[in-house]
Amino acid sequence: MKSKFFKSLFKNFGFKVLAVFFACILWLVVYNIDDPTKTQTFSTKVTIENAKAIKGMDKYYEIVEGTGNVTFSVSAKRSILSKIADSDFTAVADMGNLIMNEDGTAGMVEIKISCGRYENSLDYIGKSKYLKVALEDLMEKQFVISASTTGKVAEGYALGDVTVSGSNILKVSGPASIVSQINSAVAIINVDDVSTNVADNVFPTLLDDAGNIIDTTKLSLSTSTVSINAAVLSTKYLSFSFGTTGAPEEGYEVVSITGTPDSVRVKGTSGVLNGLTTITVPADVFNVEGLKESFETTIDISEYLPENISLVNNKDGIISVVVTIEPYEQKVLTIGTNLIDVAGLAEELELEYDNTTVEVTVGAVESILNTLDSHNVLLALDASGLAAGKHQVPLALADEAASYDLLEAYVEITLTEKVDSNDIQNEQSNGDSHEN
Repeated sequence: MKSKFFKSLFKNFGFKVLAVFFACILWLVVYNIDDPTKTQTFSTKVTIENAKAIKGMDKYYEIVEGTGNVTFSVSAKRSILSKIADSDFTAVADMGNLIMNEDGTAGMVEIKISCGRYENSLDYIGKSKYLKVALEDLMEKQFVISASTTGKVAEGYALGDVTVSGSNILKVSGPASIVSQINSAVAIINVDDVSTNVADNVFPTLLDDAGNIIDTTKLSLSTSTVSINAAVLSTKYLSFSFGTTGAPEEGYEVVSITGTPDSVRVKGTSGVLNGLTTITVPADVFNVEGLKESFETTIDISEYLPENISLVNNKDGIISVVVTIEPYEQKVLTIGTNLIDVAGLAEELELEYDNTTVEVTVGAVESILNTLDSHNVLLALDASGLAAGKHQVPLALADEAASYDLLEAYVEITLTEKVDSNDIQNEQSNGDSHEN
């Protein structure tokens, strides 16, 4: 039985094998006609991994080619391709696999593309993609953040202390070509038209030697915001109070001490400013001992400011001071006695001068003495307690605050009792009756 089976099985065996082969070919043809292999283009975003590996080499990298999305082609059965999309693919550039050129200025990293589905059924066309990077030495510097402002405070106010609160240390790292240009770090607060203290959180600004702002896009900063406070103070103009020490040469006097400008604008809290009108400069600043000529000098007025007060503009601190010294001189004036003010005269007495003029000697420094004449020197006498008769009484200046002196001077006067008008009429009447 078996022999008959095998005989029939191997009978025309070659034709049978050929038939099977053609059957397979036919199946493949039919299958490929129904589900052919196709090529399709996909795109996916490149993901950077292990970037710290570059930093570990003290390098900064910048992608020059291959960033963003990468486009590639995939061949597979139509039934497979219809089931996958861009989102199924990943493209990874592992910086730990960086291939660097000899001078360390550039490198490349292979972008590995894979699919989360049907990976083994896919054939990639042009799968070798590379991320190209430019390399630069990494630099790190540390700066103390200073405080600054922009804008102008409200009228009548001035800026006080501007400070950074909390940590004022900023660490900056990035490409050496940029970090090496940084000269300073500053926190800037806007005080435009403000009249009270202000505070804000601001981004630190990096400046080069010329004060230009440096782009921080490629830099890494240890802090992204800085707390800053600005005090806004009241202002006031204060004049100066001067004095001198020592005595000029005999026959000379200090006439005046004047400052230019004659006042300076200061700032402080309202409570402190309200009680101030002048800035007192100590007398020992101007020593006039033995001098006989005027002199001019400069002083820094900021050294003599009251406590908790400062200048609005520091450049206003230097002022010019003139100390005027002049000789003390005398001159004789002839003054009409009718111009003398009389005080203390008894009501029953009348005063007459023995002369219509009196000569007096006045003394003053040269500039004042030159302005004096018989019309502007006002004299006075005190007749208190004087009885009728002739008297020689001392003269004084009518203006006790006058800037000149009156040397010892006297005037001759005659005091007589007033005659009652009724007595005069009675005497006239008696005279008429005697004549009749």
